[in-house]
Amino acid sequence: MSSDDLKRKRKASANSFAIPALCATLLAPLSGAAQDANEQADSGSGSELAIEEVIVTAQRRQQPELEVPSSMSVLTEEVMERENIHSFADYAIRIPNLTFDQAGLIGYRGDVAVTIRGVPGRTNYYLDDTPLPVTDVRLFDVERVEVLRGPQGTLYGDAAMGGTIKVVTNKPELGEFSGSAAMSYGWTDHGDSSYSADTYVNMPLSESVAMRLTAYYEDVGGYIDNVNPGEGLGDQTGGILPFDVGVDKDINGGDRKGVRAAVRFGVTDDLTIDLSAWAQDLDLGARSLYDRPTPLETSFRGTMFESQELRVYNGTLNWSSGRYNVLSSTTYYTLDTYNSEDITVFLAQGLFGFPPSVFTNPQQLNNAFPSDGFTHETRFSLDGTMGDMPYFGIVGVFYEDSESSRDQYWYDLQSISDINGAIDPTGELGFDFGNNFDALGIERGLWGFQLLPNKEKQLAFFGELSINPTDWLELTAGLRWFDFDIKETRTTDGFLFGGYETQSGETSDSGVVPRFVAKATVSDQTMVYASASEGFNIGSALGSALPSICQPALDELGLSDGPVDPEKLWSYELGTKGRYAGGKIALTAAAFYLDWKDIQESVTFPDNSCPESLIGNFGDATIKGTEIAVLGSPLDGLEIGATLGYSDADRTTPAIGADATEQVGNQIFTAALKVQYMWPIGEGLEAYIGGDHQYIEEGKEDLPGTPHYHVTNLRFGILGQDRWEVVLVGRNIFDEDPILVTYAPGSIGNLQTQDGTLRPRTVSVEARMRF
Repeated sequence: MSSDDLKRKRKASANSFAIPALCATLLAPLSGAAQDANEQADSGSGSELAIEEVIVTAQRRQQPELEVPSSMSVLTEEVMERENIHSFADYAIRIPNLTFDQAGLIGYRGDVAVTIRGVPGRTNYYLDDTPLPVTDVRLFDVERVEVLRGPQGTLYGDAAMGGTIKVVTNKPELGEFSGSAAMSYGWTDHGDSSYSADTYVNMPLSESVAMRLTAYYEDVGGYIDNVNPGEGLGDQTGGILPFDVGVDKDINGGDRKGVRAAVRFGVTDDLTIDLSAWAQDLDLGARSLYDRPTPLETSFRGTMFESQELRVYNGTLNWSSGRYNVLSSTTYYTLDTYNSEDITVFLAQGLFGFPPSVFTNPQQLNNAFPSDGFTHETRFSLDGTMGDMPYFGIVGVFYEDSESSRDQYWYDLQSISDINGAIDPTGELGFDFGNNFDALGIERGLWGFQLLPNKEKQLAFFGELSINPTDWLELTAGLRWFDFDIKETRTTDGFLFGGYETQSGETSDSGVVPRFVAKATVSDQTMVYASASEGFNIGSALGSALPSICQPALDELGLSDGPVDPEKLWSYELGTKGRYAGGKIALTAAAFYLDWKDIQESVTFPDNSCPESLIGNFGDATIKGTEIAVLGSPLDGLEIGATLGYSDADRTTPAIGADATEQVGNQIFTAALKVQYMWPIGEGLEAYIGGDHQYIEEGKEDLPGTPHYHVTNLRFGILGQDRWEVVLVGRNIFDEDPILVTYAPGSIGNLQTQDGTLRPRTVSVEARMRF
């Protein structure tokens, strides 16, 4: 690739923007200038686009993003490097109408709950062609990230009611040796330092075989201090706590390491086979929460940690011959998460009404979330004509067989000394509660445990057909037929659950979800579209499976516990995408209306009489909103972008009491601005300076305490001869500390209230070398 090519590539945008068709008035003053610019482009004047096209696979085929009739955002590898995007949190705040559960990233960071367009926790997550539970992989050697807003049930299946996130990795390149290495070191106010190292190498093994190896490691410094840990715990637990007793500083730090290996076989010019394996481990300290009202300080007596292991093994066959394409992808994955938290205050005050000092030993809650799954998908697509009418068709089959569990154990920490260590699947701390529930059940200090294994099988057939009855009109219709079988079991024992009890259940569900789209090409670089699509989320065989001690609380509320029905959502969207001013401005828009039925929600019991929450179908809602964004390059080297997102949800049926955990009825407003300028400073040298600002507001007057905040980042970098780069990065430069989340340990009672905030101001130096 030439130097000029690289320079043009650096101008490419990672963000694709959505703007409502209702904003057509914004386009009107530009339409004349745009038409003139397009005519100039056709005549050869100004034909080079300042903002290059980004190729995506949102509709399971390669297309320029501005031709996809759906609201989406895209981050390319170029922009992720330039804007120092390394994790989910880095890019999530840049996406219109996307928010995430800060208790996940500020608390247990391996577990991410995403809300798109006001629909919480119903977002599909893909690594290439593999659906996984939403997780947070390090974004290195990643080709792009696609965020699709709105239901994607036809092509992406269940749980895609809010949208879909796709992380697309770089694949091995035949006949080319290349690589990259990157390092960073950062300083955080009020906290510990952080550092990272990333590298990849692409190696041709023969003319038709290539291997790509990627490895990364990051150590993220903490910034929360535990100012009052329990005394003598080191002796009490045989020295196996993850940190020393006394005043423990920066307890919320941790590290993430991973390796990915991929091999590509170029069997023929038309047929490739890719084999890959990805392993990532998270080892984290305490939650990033502090005790109100003291900022960045907490107090607990037990041990707090999280570990997560991700393993993904995939084989993909891709055959293309002219108008035909066949892709077959098979994956086996495991995702195991373990964490621990102190519940001394919760048990003392919430359960017994006593001060925490009643316990001489810390009280601990440990959670294990093991999961594994086998998935297979085969798709066949055809691009052709019927008479004079072009069409594109795709059909596919999807199969999944997965297992997961939610295992919890409440215990007195002193019992650790009696059972050969306790709770850590890696063995680094001496814990292994995932394999020791039976042993722990007979030890003194056990308050109770519950095991909730789940098995799920699904089979689906899907297809879409797009036709062009005229040169300017494209019509698309699609559907997905699905069939689920779910088996669930819940086993509880101990004082908290009223003794031993076991329940099991099985449920099946099948149905069809459709999608309809009409796209009209207004000019060579402008189109409008309208769509109607349905999303769905499967139900549950057991529901909450509450223990019998919860029955009086259910009776008092007039509720019952049992199977949870599926929920469905219809989405209606109107939008436009286009380029203006000779390709120097990209402007896109979408307005939407969602009709959500049989919402699955969780309700807590206000009298602390039940240790668990009730899950059921408790209401309907409508959500309406818009996404607006613009990206422009008015001068050579200058790029300016802005996005706006707004959604407003209203219940059409009331919630159960005031304790519904899903804040349906909320408002979300997101806005982002970015500016970057690049200029030559010498032979083969370029410099750039840039920054971005995000604002997020969530809540209504009747939902106090919901977050709103600003965060500003700046960066200055130097590039040399298209091979090396050094950049100085400032994140949260004004050291904003809003309350993003309020958390109370345990599932009942609002005790030991803690808050979470943004990471304090962090300055880092990053360096990259390409070879």
